Amino acid sequence: KELPAGPLSRLTFDSTSDQRPRWTPDGKSVTYIADGLTTLRQRPADGTGNSQVLIEIPDLILLEGSWSADGQWLLLRVGGNGPTKLRNILAFQPGVDSAPRELLASSQADESAPALSPDGKWLAYASDETGQTEVYIRPFPDVDDGKWQVSTNGGQAPLWAHSGRELFYVDAARNMMAVPVPAAGPSQMGARVKLFTLGTDILLHANEWYTPFDVSPDDKRFLMSRLVSAADVEVPTFLLVENWFDEVKAKVGSK
Repeated sequence: KELPAGPLSRLTFDSTSDQRPRWTPDGKSVTYIADGLTTLRQRPADGTGNSQVLIEIPDLILLEGSWSADGQWLLLRVGGNGPTKLRNILAFQPGVDSAPRELLASSQADESAPALSPDGKWLAYASDETGQTEVYIRPFPDVDDGKWQVSTNGGQAPLWAHSGRELFYVDAARNMMAVPVPAAGPSQMGARVKLFTLGTDILLHANEWYTPFDVSPDDKRFLMSRLVSAADVEVPTFLLVENWFDEVKAKVGSK
């Protein structure tokens, strides 16, 4: 969609479902999940050319993929095909790695909704390791060098401000929260601040494994999907008029 009032244009025409679109760092292309949840593809946002396969993982369910701000890393969220089907977070460096490396792959919990800070130093994510989904921050790519819990009353859908100095997330009461994260890192996080409460019509499920909203480049506005009831939608009407030519002739006369 060309904003504010431009046309809509379709980007993909694959035979299987495409989902979870994410912009590339330069804003010229879009990455998305395709081919039955096994492949991360990329295509120019203007629809020209063919799609490019960035990575294919046939033995796992690929659920999300996005670039780091410097274009050096692909951050992936996957779900296994085994009996546990736990969600894990992987990372891949094109041209460096031969296969994705596991970042967070607990055998007892889901790790989901990965969000990399603009400077590429910090990974925010959600985990249900305590029995309740909360938001955490770890260093990136050396995730074992530290761990800080961001939320305390439930947390999901983490999203970094473009400034890199705030982390947004939604708590269990559907409040949009903001946490200051100074340049020194999450060890000196500020106090949590409630920004607003999401209405029940805002698309955010109870167990959100990804972040379904975005923030504007100036960090002052959020872009979200709103559920619209059938009563609010103008339903187009199709009218079938039969023998209309005979009716017209009867009214205007035959010449």
